Amino acid sequence: MPELYFKGKEFVYNHHLTVPFRPLVPDPAKSCGDDPDNLIIQGDNLQALKSLLPRYAGKVDLVFIDPPYNTGNEGWAYNDNVNSPLMKEWLDGNPVNAEDMLRHDKWLCMMWPRLKLLHELLSEHGIMFVTIDDHEGHRLESMLEEVFGSQSNLGRIVARLNPKGRHLDKFFAKTHEYVLVFAKDARFTALSGAPKTEKMIAEYKEEDADGRYRLLELRNRNSAFNPKTRPNLYFPLYVSPKTGDVSTKRDSAHTGEALPLDSKGEPTCWTWSIPKVEADRALLVGRKTGDGGWRVFRKDYLQTEDGADSTTKPKTIWLDANLNMDLARKTVSEVMGRNAFDFPKPVALIQKLIELVPNQDALILDSFGGSGTTAHAVLAQNAKDGGNRKFILVECEAYADTLTAERVRRVIEGYQYTGTQHEELLREKLTFSKLKQANKLLEQVALVEKQNDGRFDAINSTVKDGELIVTGEKAVKKRAEGLGGGFTYCTLGDKLELDDLLTGKSLPAFAAFGGYLFHTATGQPLDAAKVREADGYLGESAQYHVWLVYKPDLDFLKSRDAALTLALAEKIAATDKDKPHLVFAPARFVPQKKLLELGVEHAPLPYALYRIEKD
Repeated sequence: MPELYFKGKEFVYNHHLTVPFRPLVPDPAKSCGDDPDNLIIQGDNLQALKSLLPRYAGKVDLVFIDPPYNTGNEGWAYNDNVNSPLMKEWLDGNPVNAEDMLRHDKWLCMMWPRLKLLHELLSEHGIMFVTIDDHEGHRLESMLEEVFGSQSNLGRIVARLNPKGRHLDKFFAKTHEYVLVFAKDARFTALSGAPKTEKMIAEYKEEDADGRYRLLELRNRNSAFNPKTRPNLYFPLYVSPKTGDVSTKRDSAHTGEALPLDSKGEPTCWTWSIPKVEADRALLVGRKTGDGGWRVFRKDYLQTEDGADSTTKPKTIWLDANLNMDLARKTVSEVMGRNAFDFPKPVALIQKLIELVPNQDALILDSFGGSGTTAHAVLAQNAKDGGNRKFILVECEAYADTLTAERVRRVIEGYQYTGTQHEELLREKLTFSKLKQANKLLEQVALVEKQNDGRFDAINSTVKDGELIVTGEKAVKKRAEGLGGGFTYCTLGDKLELDDLLTGKSLPAFAAFGGYLFHTATGQPLDAAKVREADGYLGESAQYHVWLVYKPDLDFLKSRDAALTLALAEKIAATDKDKPHLVFAPARFVPQKKLLELGVEHAPLPYALYRIEKD
């Protein structure tokens, strides 16, 4: 497969492995509601993604990110601490702008380690959506294929987000952006069908005891499929002239022969094989043609057998009116009471992407949280279909609390906003005779304005569809009811340094340290529900039961109580004998040979912070 090369790639290729672990620190004062499983994290998203690995590796069902488009006007900064003189120089060249000749290389270096960590966080059936435009779209797609594999590229959605077009563009007023779609493993990925439009539903004109249906010709309309290329799909069918019933065999009832012939009489083939026809004969119906021949159709029902509405395969061009950036800005302004964010994505866009994932309990991650649209969309979709989806948002900027989280708080709890009330005051059909007396019309408008003086903030007169319409407009306070839910607001704690563990300068909490050790040793996420801090049990991996003898107390870590003793080893071994026990402890007071007899292995702290289980 062709490889994308960019300056600095050799330095960032494995940078995601060297990013330090920083535990998540909850901030109850900034958290909200009654659902602590949702997270909003303030901090560098590369470090935050690394911090999520111990608990969420392989568990995220949907990733949506809206990274900087690198237009040259955004003023984003390259801040990754990569151990390279070249990259160190880049830190002095911030922010990245249109004059920066290396801005494409810097952008790719910024994205690479983040995509690697996002790939690790996705579940095997997980799916990733990335919005982008023409500035970096082609390079990003190549990079994603390198990280995920070309076989995981599910396609590119073209979404019309700006119907008016960007008139600052030099050659074309671009109306669209892209959504790149990648699967963690396409073999395990399933997409929900899209709801059918009113125009599609109107095609279902027939009805029987099983419901509304439309007729689709059983013949394959592609001339490339014919008796030579698909000999098993070319055979006669027989129709009952009385009932339209179809059979693979001619008998006294089924006398009308039907062959898959095109309008010129050339042979094509059926879309069903003989076994399929015999299994689902009830769905087939024959119709007589004008020249006395027969055609065979299959019934396509509007609803499935279980009563659910049938769907259609999602299209790659999205023209929905609610996928509009102006509407997205209006939504943020209504929630926040001000124009708080320049380029938010429409809630409807992310909801539409969420609907493509059939799991209503999906875990959804957005590591470029911005104005909080992803969380808004998750809450809105849960309210719409009763789902129990969870979200994790990461935002590095200072507005993570005042905008990202605050928007989500207001969506959860409800908010006041200013709307516009319209009242029609006059409607006159314009005729030629009335236009000849235009002064009378103007006097009538003036009288209406005088009679309603002070009632409205503005009175507007317009002509639409041959009618003069006078409308009063008044700003009113409205309240949007909350969608419910909640989230835990987190920041990133001090990075885990071995020297700090030795000196006691920085001692993480048991759960944070245990999660890091468990993931580092096993490559699997820690199940927080199975952790028993009282006796030090972390959980079970594919090879081990994992334990941790630890308290965030330097005196304890220096004492005999922090050592793996024979009594403790025997107690641990007795809990379960189905697989070995891996025990992290600062010291041990029992020979290794005896531990092995018990099925116990000791990993000394802090020196054993390496991956123990092999792939």
